[in-house]
Amino acid sequence: MTDLATSYSIMGTVSGFLGDVQQAKDNRVRELDFRLKNLGPEHVDVAGSYNDLGTACGALGELQQAKEYHGRALNILLKNLGPENVGVVGSYNGLGTACGALGEFQEAKDYHGRALNILLKNLGPENVGVACSYHGLGTACGALGELQQAKDYFGRALNILLKNLGPENVGVACSYNCLGTACGALGELQQAKDYHGRALNILLKNLGTEHVGVACSYSGLGNVFLACGEFQEAKDYHGRALNIHLKNFGPEHDLVAFSYSNLGTVCGSLGDLARAKDNFERARNILAKRWGPENMIVAELHRNLAYIYDVIGIPKQAKDWNERVQTVLRQNDWAERADVPSLSKFQAVHSVPPFILARGSIAKAAYQRALETGKTFDKRAKILLIGQDRVGKTSVLRSLKGELFRQDESSTMGVQIDMPLKHVGEKPWKNSKEEQEKSTFHYKCALNISNQLLTEPPNEVTKQTETDETQRTERMIGEIGSNVEFFNEVGPKSSPKGKQDHDIEPRTRVNSDKISPITQGDNGHNEKRNNDMPDEVVRLTTENLSRIESVKDDGIWPVCMDFGGQAIYRAIHPILASREAVYLLVVDPTKDLSAPAQCLVKEPGYDEVKIPSPDNNDTNLDHIMRWMDMVNSFKHEKNGDVLPPVILVGTRADLVKGDPEIVTTSVKDIICDTAREFSEHVIGKTFAVNNTLAGKELEEEDPQVFALRKEILKVAGTLPHTQDEVPLRWLQVENEVSYLASRGTNYVTRQDFRKNICDEICKFEVEGDYEVLLQFLHDRGSVVYHGRADDPGSLVFLSPKWLIDVLCQIITVEKQKEEKTVISNLRKDLGKYGILDAKLLDYSCTKLGVGDIKESLLFLMKKFNLLCEYTGKDGSSVYLVPCMLTSTPDDEFMPDVSANPGPAPVYVTFTTQYVPGGLFSRMVVLFLEFVQRRIACDQPKLWANFARLFVGDHTAVDFVCFKRVIKVHVWNYTDPSMNPVVTEPNVCSEVFSFLKTSLERLHEECHWLQKVSWDLCARCDLCPRQFIHGTGKCYWHAEVECSHDDCAHYVSLTRKPFVCTRTQGPKFCPPKTWSQVLDDANAKNHSGQSLQSFPQTKGSQSVGRSERAGERQTGVSSLARCSSIHFGKLVLPYQTAQSMVPAKIARTDFDRPETNQGGETFIPEEVSLAGKKLKEGTLRSDDHQGLSNSISKDWRKLGRQLGILEENLDNIDEGRRDLYEKAYRMLRLWKEKNASNATYRVLCQALCQECLNRRDLAERFCFR
Repeated sequence: MTDLATSYSIMGTVSGFLGDVQQAKDNRVRELDFRLKNLGPEHVDVAGSYNDLGTACGALGELQQAKEYHGRALNILLKNLGPENVGVVGSYNGLGTACGALGEFQEAKDYHGRALNILLKNLGPENVGVACSYHGLGTACGALGELQQAKDYFGRALNILLKNLGPENVGVACSYNCLGTACGALGELQQAKDYHGRALNILLKNLGTEHVGVACSYSGLGNVFLACGEFQEAKDYHGRALNIHLKNFGPEHDLVAFSYSNLGTVCGSLGDLARAKDNFERARNILAKRWGPENMIVAELHRNLAYIYDVIGIPKQAKDWNERVQTVLRQNDWAERADVPSLSKFQAVHSVPPFILARGSIAKAAYQRALETGKTFDKRAKILLIGQDRVGKTSVLRSLKGELFRQDESSTMGVQIDMPLKHVGEKPWKNSKEEQEKSTFHYKCALNISNQLLTEPPNEVTKQTETDETQRTERMIGEIGSNVEFFNEVGPKSSPKGKQDHDIEPRTRVNSDKISPITQGDNGHNEKRNNDMPDEVVRLTTENLSRIESVKDDGIWPVCMDFGGQAIYRAIHPILASREAVYLLVVDPTKDLSAPAQCLVKEPGYDEVKIPSPDNNDTNLDHIMRWMDMVNSFKHEKNGDVLPPVILVGTRADLVKGDPEIVTTSVKDIICDTAREFSEHVIGKTFAVNNTLAGKELEEEDPQVFALRKEILKVAGTLPHTQDEVPLRWLQVENEVSYLASRGTNYVTRQDFRKNICDEICKFEVEGDYEVLLQFLHDRGSVVYHGRADDPGSLVFLSPKWLIDVLCQIITVEKQKEEKTVISNLRKDLGKYGILDAKLLDYSCTKLGVGDIKESLLFLMKKFNLLCEYTGKDGSSVYLVPCMLTSTPDDEFMPDVSANPGPAPVYVTFTTQYVPGGLFSRMVVLFLEFVQRRIACDQPKLWANFARLFVGDHTAVDFVCFKRVIKVHVWNYTDPSMNPVVTEPNVCSEVFSFLKTSLERLHEECHWLQKVSWDLCARCDLCPRQFIHGTGKCYWHAEVECSHDDCAHYVSLTRKPFVCTRTQGPKFCPPKTWSQVLDDANAKNHSGQSLQSFPQTKGSQSVGRSERAGERQTGVSSLARCSSIHFGKLVLPYQTAQSMVPAKIARTDFDRPETNQGGETFIPEEVSLAGKKLKEGTLRSDDHQGLSNSISKDWRKLGRQLGILEENLDNIDEGRRDLYEKAYRMLRLWKEKNASNATYRVLCQALCQECLNRRDLAERFCFR
């Protein structure tokens, strides 16, 4: 009898594997009947049959029945085996899957979590059964919106399956599909496409083209292509999935319904509303029959059908479907939700702006939901005037606006931001006084409404008399339907309903030389919003209607920003710069590009004067390239074009010798030849303007200015964001921000922004939408926001101009009125040494009235390299201000390394052929902290482009920053003739290791460095130098046969063989660097020797791996393949396949590490984990991040084991709630303090200590 039951069990497994789930269920029923009759209802084998039957029922969509069967199995197993036996795992996983399919996601997460704990305790972290629980947890977390956690669980499952089953197993394909779904939900679309593609290849190879598992990958790929806007490909993949589901399950299965629903979405996106309607109706009919009409997924389909009928002009049907939706919502005790999908997802879809797309699928969903209330094209385009100081940027802006030229134009202090210029063209750009006061929101609302009204029949438009024109307009506006509903909600531009200015936390504003709290009060603004349309919108709509034709797009609205060119301002400008802008790079063609640059300032009523600058040795070309470096930090591509675009404008055309246009074009050619990557931004056409003609009559105006206006508008019209629609409600929030800023409200907390500004205009049901809106406003330049969603105290700066003024005043070196001598002396030190004393910082913040937001300002200044913070010898914070390092050392201060014996310097080169701004100062600060931990001696003064640090008893390291490269050289300061690699090899090794670590860290932390790659090289003097053809002179110094480091050729240290391919011989190998000599010495010392394993303390013993004999049958019956997981939806379809894991799972356990008499835990000399070996070297970035995410609440214990001081752990813990961030900072501090000693070996020892006992993490992150 039992043999017959086993036969039915095998037949059920085979049927399920072949996709015949109904046959699988029938065999499972027979299996259960035989075992009940022969073994009784309490036998463990009966429990196994219940689990198998539950899996089959779940695959057929019989979800409640599946849950009941798994529950029965669990009760039997708990009674017979106890709660910690691996035999109960199958039931827990089955219950988790069933609950997930029923929409009971928290219960599902709990069941899978219990299963995981049992498996980890009994089988260890690498067992195949653990992967099943990780899959279940990932699915539940995804449904709960915990997307990053879901991705992590799926990734762990994949690693286990790859290790145990190999890369071609169908179970691995399941993990790839799950990871693809998670990445898609996070907006990582290319990665999602790759994972689904890998899964599809495996499944096609193993299961053939008609298996239901293949349909899972087709559906996943269809969803990714839909998200990418590739609708035809999406339709094809979803069509293939539908055909497979129909063939395997028939026309009434749940998966068939989901395929129809997916096709409905795609058809709607393609504009085929008839087919969209048909597909949604089929999906609705299937699910309503199987799940009942009260199900929430069915209600979602009702909503989609309501919108389609409304669009195609059948309002009665639309109303009927919508009433059904409301009925279901009431029955489920749900209020009307903004996040229930609607027609917005399949109406004619325009491309999503890059600043929304870069933030993933949650942001995209928020964008689409906001569009439902009204949409418009935002044609505002930032026009940023950049360039060297005193080259005429402000005069160019005057020419564009038709304002009179000023011979004694003062220097721009910080940045001058203009209001949007409306209705501009080739003539001078000017706003009337009325236009100046009109907001973008008012204009776009009027345009939207008037165009709708003008589509009414002509007799409806003209039947009123002239005297009744205004009343007619107001009446028609009132009848528009959706728009009246919109305005009833948001009201006119004023403060939030029922709120007063003092409802928002106190802000500050600049008052001459002092910043003080604002004066509250504005009775008109404090009144409640009424329900009338704003008067300004009514008036503008009337104007539009008077044209009796649809109002066309009103073109580009330039928003001009004039950036001050001095070094201190250049450091601040990245805060306001944007990837979505047109840059006017203004140059003076009368200046020699190779001549030394002068930093000049002209204040009102005073003559132009020269001031100190951190780049005193720069040429005029250098200054131009620094601006291009900033532009290149925002580099991205759209439709094959490199953005942002740069237009080169030459000034003083009246003073240029020769043809001004030819001379300006030659400047562009030199820029392009000097740094090819920078040149990709520069458009082909250049302009040479005579600003002295500004403000003259149109016929007397410089034709080049006329052409420049035309070119700016043309280029701005190609910016991606001008082609995309934005939500009207978001524009009203922006309007409110502008009003508050004009009233002196310069900043609010994120919490207050949400409560007192956003919620009164467009309150969101989805929490993440607030963050997306803030990022939208930040990208448009309306606010400055660099906070985090989980920190309600993050600041939102409503006035960017105010923020810039405050930052400039904090780091000013000019003595202020009635200032104490001690403060004046600290200002002098700031100007001389570039060090901002903490006392001066506190004094400035208090005087400016921003003491309460000092930490937020510090965060911003450090983020944009205005400050570099490091820890002094006494443990206090020291603030280096790079733009204040104004001196450079004399040539004799820097040793001539070529004259000394020994190895050559190491050079850091960059793909941009230019040292990125801010990198040198940050790298030096990291090294300064590193050195101060190693050696207790005073270090020399830091310079703008040079630093010398003593790192050992005899060894110093010099850093020299040139234009293209950074030179790093170690030398013996007690005897320069000695080779430091010989005298102190360990010191040199640590320096080289920390050099690579610091560059990796800066690349990861600094947003403007993430598109720049670096390499370590040796200088080559064997080949000819680069020069300008025709002159034979170098680009940078205009010298023949220039020997400067910037003009040399460099060979990568990683090149094998290490030769110069540009030389003709007889020598081909450049001189070896000190790092190469060090490598040669290490290789010689270690030749023939294997790496030593963990150091053993006296009395320690080697503990090897122990395995339990035999194999134990477990209750883990399947590793189910997910059919179509849609994170964030109300219910997940059930996982459809079974028996992916053998019934018998081999088990391998490791004993706890033994200890010596003192209780210290030791790691074995040789640990072999399924062929694993301990990783060599220091902790890598990927393992750093992974361990930070996994160590969780044990981060502090690990820090103690790694030797981090308690006070440092307290500093990390203070003010932070994110465990990942705490762990990440702790590990980073450990790496910084220990440099080359921050090895995997040390980390593994710490993780395995008795008080921590996280061997699982040691195995996961320290072994390969």
